Amino acid sequence: MASVSRKRPGNGSGDMLPNKSRKPEKGDVYSSTDNLTKGTRVIVSVIESEKAIENEKYQCNGEKFTVVYKLWRENTVSDETEEFEVYGHEKIKEITKYLKENGDSIMKKHSNLEMIRASRFRIKRNKAKKKKAVSEPCIAIYCSYKGVVPVGEEAFPKEFDGFATDVREGFFHLHGNYDICANSKDQLDPLRMGASISRENGGDGHGTLGGFVQLNDGEIEFITCAHVLHSADEMLRNASNLQYPVVQPSVWYEGSQRCGNVFKSVFPSSAIVDGVSVDAAVVKLTNRIPRKALLADLTTARLKRLGFSRSLLPKFCCGKIRSGEESQDHSNEGVLKCGMVSGLTLGKLVEGEIFARYRNIALSDDQQRVSTTYMSQLVIRGIQNVPFSEKGDSGALVFQYSDLNDLRCIGMIVGGGGGLSFATPISSVLEALSVTLMDF
Repeated sequence: MASVSRKRPGNGSGDMLPNKSRKPEKGDVYSSTDNLTKGTRVIVSVIESEKAIENEKYQCNGEKFTVVYKLWRENTVSDETEEFEVYGHEKIKEITKYLKENGDSIMKKHSNLEMIRASRFRIKRNKAKKKKAVSEPCIAIYCSYKGVVPVGEEAFPKEFDGFATDVREGFFHLHGNYDICANSKDQLDPLRMGASISRENGGDGHGTLGGFVQLNDGEIEFITCAHVLHSADEMLRNASNLQYPVVQPSVWYEGSQRCGNVFKSVFPSSAIVDGVSVDAAVVKLTNRIPRKALLADLTTARLKRLGFSRSLLPKFCCGKIRSGEESQDHSNEGVLKCGMVSGLTLGKLVEGEIFARYRNIALSDDQQRVSTTYMSQLVIRGIQNVPFSEKGDSGALVFQYSDLNDLRCIGMIVGGGGGLSFATPISSVLEALSVTLMDF
């Protein structure tokens, strides 16, 4: 809870949003402190999506609070350019020494202080109110939202014991495997959708960690295709009770380590749900359990090619799905998936379903070749002359979207042919495995 420290928030850190057609940017204020008098008590909510409720009110113990939303997106380029590096070296040493002695107490005194450091420049404004970085060593104070002060606390001072301060906005992020460019073939902790997986031993290949699900006991597990974790002979025999250790990345890559065990598998020759053949398995996790539904292999080059960026990423966290029929009703929307081999790709749903025969699964006891039919699979074509999926992407979840912050899962990649990709409708997969997609 905070109170307004001045009538105009942000000290220039962002605009109000009178023009709804303008693309939201970092620093935009949705329900702002504009027109609120100094000292007004508000609740500040820093968000990552522009889908906020404007002018929302919250009532507690008879008191009504205005909820102030701040759209936050991480800066990717530092303001510390080379032009400032030649100035103030001794002053920076003095400030650094001061912060070593007093930084902890300053942090405790100001609960909205995210970071504090010595900086070679300050942000100042000219007569036209335009910001400009000038060479002047100072203590840089980073908070989540300029313009408000936590109730019961004081505003940031203009100086600490003679050292000038400069209030900015920013957050501290750990740069472990939550970095968007985490490689699917690296050992990921926590696990991510699109990661490389395989059986620990005895398997015929490797594939993709599809998505995270819940069993009836509420534990977090993940799903993939059964043929990723079972041999052709096991699929022929419908050996659904075989429970193998699963590793990530797959045994084909360095750093392979157990992450769980096969819990339940269903095979296309026997698992038919609403006329759909299902080739799927659920893996019970033993470690590296995620708290978010993150994607692997979102390289900068790939994001740029697809028209995305670090601040415009596809997000799936709510567990929303569409049946095969519903997905056909939204065939005008875009389709995407993140696979272990081809990474993030875009496509379009092709009207109609496909029935495909997979030959030479295995030799039967009488040495006859056996085949099985994959019935009622979704058909997806790639765009920009790029295949939607490749060998090794089996298990990757497929999403429809009109808004990157509102992905709807429609299927799971199982194979392809004729330049097209095929996916099993997700509603049939979940029913066959008796699981639900995680709502993070």
